[in-house]
Amino acid sequence: MMRVVALISGGKDSCYNMLQCVSEGHQIVALANLKPQNKDEVDSYMFQTVGHHAIDVYAEAMGLPLYRRTISGFSKEIGRDYRPTVDDEVEDLYELLKMIMDEVKVEAVSVGAILSDYQRVRVENVCQRLNLTSLSYLWRREQETLLKEMIDCHIEAIIIKVAALGLEIDKHLGKTLEQIYPHMVKMNKTYGLNVCGEGGEYETFTLDCPLFVKKIVIDEMETVIHSDDAFAPVGYLNLHRLHLEDKPIMTNTAEYIMSLPLLRSSDLLCELLTDEEVKNLSDKTVSPSLTHCTNMKGTSEVTSKKTGNWSYVSGLLADLESSQSIEEATQTVMERLEKTVEQLECRMQDIVSVCLYVHSMENFAAINSVYKKFFGFNPPVRVCVQVCTPPNVVVMLDCCGCVTNQLESTMHVQSISHWAPANIGPYSQACKRGNKIYVAGQIAMVPATLHIVSGGITAQCRLSLRHTARILKAIQTECALDRVLVAVCYVTDTTLVVTAQEEWIRAVSNCTRSCEFETWRPLIQVVVVPALPKDALVEWQVSAYGGDQQLQEQFYEDTVESSAVSLRCRCTTEDQTVFACIASLECLKLVENADSYKECWRHLFECFDKLLTKTLFSWSDIPFLRVFYPASHFTYDYLHAAISECLTTMPGVDNAPLFNLIPVVQIGCDENRMVSVVCC
Repeated sequence: MMRVVALISGGKDSCYNMLQCVSEGHQIVALANLKPQNKDEVDSYMFQTVGHHAIDVYAEAMGLPLYRRTISGFSKEIGRDYRPTVDDEVEDLYELLKMIMDEVKVEAVSVGAILSDYQRVRVENVCQRLNLTSLSYLWRREQETLLKEMIDCHIEAIIIKVAALGLEIDKHLGKTLEQIYPHMVKMNKTYGLNVCGEGGEYETFTLDCPLFVKKIVIDEMETVIHSDDAFAPVGYLNLHRLHLEDKPIMTNTAEYIMSLPLLRSSDLLCELLTDEEVKNLSDKTVSPSLTHCTNMKGTSEVTSKKTGNWSYVSGLLADLESSQSIEEATQTVMERLEKTVEQLECRMQDIVSVCLYVHSMENFAAINSVYKKFFGFNPPVRVCVQVCTPPNVVVMLDCCGCVTNQLESTMHVQSISHWAPANIGPYSQACKRGNKIYVAGQIAMVPATLHIVSGGITAQCRLSLRHTARILKAIQTECALDRVLVAVCYVTDTTLVVTAQEEWIRAVSNCTRSCEFETWRPLIQVVVVPALPKDALVEWQVSAYGGDQQLQEQFYEDTVESSAVSLRCRCTTEDQTVFACIASLECLKLVENADSYKECWRHLFECFDKLLTKTLFSWSDIPFLRVFYPASHFTYDYLHAAISECLTTMPGVDNAPLFNLIPVVQIGCDENRMVSVVCC
C-alpha cells in the first residue's frame, strides 16, 4: 500500500483514478490542484482549469486536505520529451508536489491520464525527480468501456465545457455522464470523437462519487460562450455557488468499493483463463539443470560493425577477476561498450536494443546499478536472462543501434497502470527506427502490482504476450503480433516449451490479418535457460515490422551426412529492407574437434546462401547472428572457431555478419544436440 496525493481538476478522470487507487489498496491522503491566475481557465497543454472555482468545495466533499498553487508558467517545452525548463507550467507541478512532500508523507501520485503521452511524460518526469510513483490506472483503457465503467461505479459528473464538432453549448452543457454517453458513442462513430473527451471535446466536474463523504449541489452557474463557431462552438460553465449535502453514512466503505464493477488486478486471472483452466491451475515450481560452459576468455574480443544507419556490437564480457567486484567488472564492460560505440561514430543514446545475459540473477541488482548510469532519457529496450556462462563471466551483452534523421519513436512508460508493466529498470518498452520495432523482454508481471501473475505457464504466456501486443499497438497503431519478424521465447524448463509454442500460435492466430495463417510457420524459437527476472517462467523477445509492405515467408531445409539444417525467414521483397530468419542446425555426427564443427557450420551457411538467393537478399542484409547452443553439449571455443573460419572463408560471404554465442540449457524440447541461429 502506498500513501497517495491525487492530482485533481474536478473532472471525472482524476476522480475515477482515485477510486482505482483505493480499489488497488492505496490510501489517498491529500489532494493537489493547479489553478489559473485571475482567469476562468488557461490555455494549457497539461491542466484542466475550467471549474477551478469549485475545487475548494470538492476537497471538502472528500474530507481531505487540499494543496493548491497558481500556474505561473506556460507550455514552453512542448517537445516529445521533457527536461526541466524555467517558466514552464510543468515546474509549477514540481513545486506544488515538492511543497506537499515537505508537509505530508506521500509515496505516489494519482493521475487521471488516459491517452496523452504529452501529459504522461511530464508527470513521470516530475515524479522521477521527486522519487514518487505515478499511478495512472486509466492509461490506454478502451474509452467506451471506461466511460461506461465510470457511470456504473456511480461517478456523478456533469459536462462543464464543450469544444468539438457534434457537441452544442445549449444542448450538452450540464448533461451528466449517463446522459451524454449514448451521444458520445454515436459521435465517435460519426466524427471519430474520443468518447471520454481525451481530444479536448469536453470537460467535466464531479458532483459525487463513492469516495465523497458529502455530495456537491450547484446553486448558481453561468454559461460562457468562448467561441460561437458554427461547426465547433466552445462554451463552458462557471460554477458560482455550491453547497454540500450529507450522504447516508456507509458502514463499510471498503466493502462497498470492492462491490463496484471496477477493473481490478485481482480479477486478472479470470481475464486470461477460462473457468475450466482456472479450476485446473498449477503453479508448478521448476528447477532446470544449471549447466555451465567452459571458460570463455580465449575468444572474448569485442567485435563491431556499421551497416548504413545501423551499428552492431558483440563479444562484450564482464570477466570477473579475483580482485574485482561485480560492479567493477560491469563498469569495465560498459566503458568498453561506450568506447566501441564512439569508434562507430555513434552515441550511447543511439543504441536501440540490448541483450543482457547474466551468469546469475542474484547478481542482477549489482549489474543494473552500473548499467543504468550509462543511459538517460529514453534508454534502449532490453532483454535480460540468465544463461550458462562460466562463473568468471558475470555478464555478457550484444546490442544494435541506429542513427537516423527520421522521426524516432520510443515508448518509455514509467506509470503504474492496468495497461502493461511500467519499466522496472533503465529500459524502454519499445523503440521504432525506420521500419523495425524492437520490444523489451516481456514477462508476466501484473501491471498494477508488478508481481508475477499466479496460474503457471499458461497464464504467464497469455499475460506476457498480451503485454507484447499492447506495446506494439501503442507504438504503432496497426502493428500486432502477426507483424512480428522473430520471437525468441525463454522458458526455465523443458516441460514448458510445448505450452509456450501453443500459446504463441494461439495469440498470433487471434490477431492475424492473413487468411492463410496455417500456410506459414510463425518465426519462434524457444530456448531453455536457468532463470528469468522475478522468477518468471517465460520471457518473450520480439522484433516487428513497422512498414506497410506485405511480409512473405520462406522455408528451406537440407540434410547431409554430417548435419541437418532448417531455415525459416520472413522478409519484404518489395523494398528489401527487412530480412529475419531462424535457422536450426543438428549435428548428426558430433565429434569434439574443430573440423567436425566446421563441416556442420559450412553446411548451414551454404543453406543460408541458397535462401538469400531465393529471396533476392545478400549477406550484406544479415549484419548480426545470435547463436543459442546447449552448454552441456558443445564447446564454446570450438563453436567460435568454426563459425569464424566458415564466415571468413566461405565463397560469396564478402561482408560477414557479426555473431554472439549464447550458452543455454537446451534448444526447445528436443534433446538432440541442436543449435539455433536467430537473425533479425
